[in-house]
Amino acid sequence: MLTALQGQVELGDCTDVQSDYRVIAGHCLPPRFVPNIPHEGVAMHHQSLRGMEQTEAKKSFLNLIRSWPLHKATIFDVMQSFTSNWPRILWLAVDQKGLHLLEHRSRNALCTYDYLSILSFSPNMNCLMIITGTEKKQSKVILTTSQVRPF
Repeated sequence: MLTALQGQVELGDCTDVQSDYRVIAGHCLPPRFVPNIPHEGVAMHHQSLRGMEQTEAKKSFLNLIRSWPLHKATIFDVMQSFTSNWPRILWLAVDQKGLHLLEHRSRNALCTYDYLSILSFSPNMNCLMIITGTEKKQSKVILTTSQVRPF
């Protein structure tokens, strides 16, 4: 749908079903997604946008992104060793609501810690320990990352 909306912005109404949506997808999607763009699906969505003005298509594009969970999150590559139930490499998403551990390169959240559930944290140069839960039942999360930036 993002590619179809971008196509409406760049090309206007769909008149040529042979449009190369990979080029348009390259303007709005991560490069790893571009080779797998379903041409027919994008063309169908693009045709459904017939008559939509460029400014309306831009607004719809941004509204679609805003509807996604974690759309304003900052993402960090991290490694975890506190549970064998999850992959070792994860994403840590930090947003206005809390901390979210996601499968690497995925929007699939494994767990979320809202800021009120974080009892303590201890950062150092490449590691972050987070204590969550309640005073009676606590959990420890230890994450390492190479994406540390000194202040």
